[in-house]
Amino acid sequence: MSNPNKKARALLRWTHLLVGFLIGVLVYTPARDSEAFVLLMQAIIVPVVTQTGLWMWQQGRIRRLYRRLSGRVNPRGGTPGSRPPEHTSGDADVLRRLLNLVSKRFVRRGRQEGVSR
Repeated sequence: MSNPNKKARALLRWTHLLVGFLIGVLVYTPARDSEAFVLLMQAIIVPVVTQTGLWMWQQGRIRRLYRRLSGRVNPRGGTPGSRPPEHTSGDADVLRRLLNLVSKRFVRRGRQEGVSR
Protein backbone atom coordinates (compact mmCIF):
# COMPACT_ATOMS: atom_id res chain seq x y z
CA MET A 1 0.00 0.00 0.00
CA SER A 2 2.64 2.52 -0.99
CA ASN A 3 0.23 4.43 -3.20
CA PRO A 4 -1.07 7.51 -1.32
CA ASN A 5 -4.48 7.15 -2.98
CA LYS A 6 -4.83 3.64 -1.53
CA LYS A 7 -3.94 4.97 1.90
CA ALA A 8 -6.50 7.75 1.59
CA ARG A 9 -9.21 5.31 0.49
CA ALA A 10 -8.37 2.96 3.36
CA LEU A 11 -8.51 5.86 5.82
CA LEU A 12 -11.88 6.99 4.43
CA ARG A 13 -13.23 3.44 4.51
CA TRP A 14 -12.23 2.89 8.14
CA THR A 15 -13.51 6.31 9.17
CA HIS A 16 -16.82 5.56 7.48
CA LEU A 17 -17.10 2.16 9.15
CA LEU A 18 -16.18 3.39 12.64
CA VAL A 19 -18.50 6.36 12.49
CA GLY A 20 -21.24 4.13 11.10
CA PHE A 21 -20.68 1.90 14.13
CA LEU A 22 -21.39 4.92 16.35
CA ILE A 23 -24.72 5.38 14.58
CA GLY A 24 -25.51 1.75 15.45
CA VAL A 25 -24.63 2.52 19.06
CA LEU A 26 -27.09 5.41 18.99
CA VAL A 27 -29.88 3.26 17.57
CA TYR A 28 -29.44 0.06 19.60
CA THR A 29 -28.25 1.22 23.03
CA PRO A 30 -29.62 3.43 25.79
CA ALA A 31 -26.99 6.06 24.85
CA ARG A 32 -29.70 7.81 22.84
CA ASP A 33 -31.07 9.15 26.12
CA SER A 34 -27.94 11.29 26.56
CA GLU A 35 -28.52 14.72 25.02
CA ALA A 36 -24.78 15.29 24.56
CA PHE A 37 -24.38 12.05 22.59
CA VAL A 38 -27.39 12.83 20.38
CA LEU A 39 -26.06 16.34 19.70
CA LEU A 40 -22.64 14.87 18.84
CA MET A 41 -24.31 12.48 16.44
CA GLN A 42 -26.39 15.18 14.76
CA ALA A 43 -23.67 17.82 14.51
CA ILE A 44 -20.56 15.73 13.73
CA ILE A 45 -21.04 12.00 13.21
CA VAL A 46 -23.87 11.94 10.64
CA PRO A 47 -22.27 14.67 8.46
CA VAL A 48 -18.93 12.82 8.56
CA VAL A 49 -20.56 9.55 7.49
CA THR A 50 -22.41 11.35 4.72
CA GLN A 51 -19.31 13.14 3.41
CA THR A 52 -17.05 10.09 3.50
CA GLY A 53 -19.71 7.94 1.86
CA LEU A 54 -20.37 10.43 -0.91
CA TRP A 55 -16.64 10.97 -1.47
CA MET A 56 -15.94 7.24 -1.74
CA TRP A 57 -18.92 6.78 -4.06
CA GLN A 58 -18.39 9.78 -6.36
CA GLN A 59 -14.66 10.45 -6.00
CA GLY A 60 -13.92 10.25 -9.72
CA ARG A 61 -16.77 12.55 -10.70
CA ILE A 62 -15.89 15.11 -8.04
CA ARG A 63 -12.25 15.21 -9.14
CA ARG A 64 -13.17 15.51 -12.83
CA LEU A 65 -15.62 18.31 -12.06
CA TYR A 66 -13.05 20.15 -9.95
CA ARG A 67 -10.44 19.81 -12.71
CA ARG A 68 -12.89 21.03 -15.32
CA LEU A 69 -14.02 24.01 -13.27
CA SER A 70 -10.52 25.00 -12.24
CA GLY A 71 -9.26 24.90 -15.83
CA ARG A 72 -6.73 22.17 -15.22
CA VAL A 73 -5.84 19.74 -17.97
CA ASN A 74 -6.57 16.03 -17.58
CA PRO A 75 -3.12 14.41 -17.22
CA ARG A 76 -4.23 11.41 -19.31
CA GLY A 77 -5.61 13.53 -22.11
CA GLY A 78 -3.79 15.67 -24.63
CA THR A 79 -0.44 15.04 -26.20
CA PRO A 80 2.50 13.56 -24.32
CA GLY A 81 4.56 16.25 -22.67
CA SER A 82 1.77 18.82 -22.80
CA ARG A 83 1.68 21.24 -19.92
CA PRO A 84 -1.30 22.60 -18.05
CA PRO A 85 -2.15 26.25 -18.67
CA GLU A 86 -0.01 28.79 -16.83
CA HIS A 87 -2.94 30.54 -15.24
CA THR A 88 -5.48 28.48 -13.32
CA SER A 89 -8.48 29.86 -11.50
CA GLY A 90 -8.41 30.29 -7.75
CA ASP A 91 -10.48 28.15 -5.42
CA ALA A 92 -13.03 30.93 -4.90
CA ASP A 93 -13.60 31.11 -8.66
CA VAL A 94 -13.98 27.33 -8.82
CA LEU A 95 -16.52 27.38 -6.01
CA ARG A 96 -18.48 30.17 -7.71
CA ARG A 97 -18.56 28.25 -11.01
CA LEU A 98 -19.62 25.05 -9.23
CA LEU A 99 -22.48 26.80 -7.44
CA ASN A 100 -23.65 28.38 -10.71
CA LEU A 101 -23.57 24.99 -12.44
CA VAL A 102 -25.50 23.25 -9.65
CA SER A 103 -28.09 26.02 -9.34
CA LYS A 104 -28.72 25.99 -13.11
CA ARG A 105 -29.31 22.25 -13.03
CA PHE A 106 -31.75 22.47 -10.13
CA VAL A 107 -33.67 25.32 -11.78
CA ARG A 108 -33.83 23.36 -15.03
CA ARG A 109 -34.96 20.21 -13.19
CA GLY A 110 -37.62 22.18 -11.29
CA ARG A 111 -39.02 23.58 -14.52
CA GLN A 112 -39.15 20.12 -16.04
CA GLU A 113 -41.07 18.77 -13.05
CA GLY A 114 -43.51 21.68 -13.10
CA VAL A 115 -42.25 23.31 -9.91
CA SER A 116 -42.58 27.07 -9.91
CA ARG A 117 -40.68 29.56 -7.83
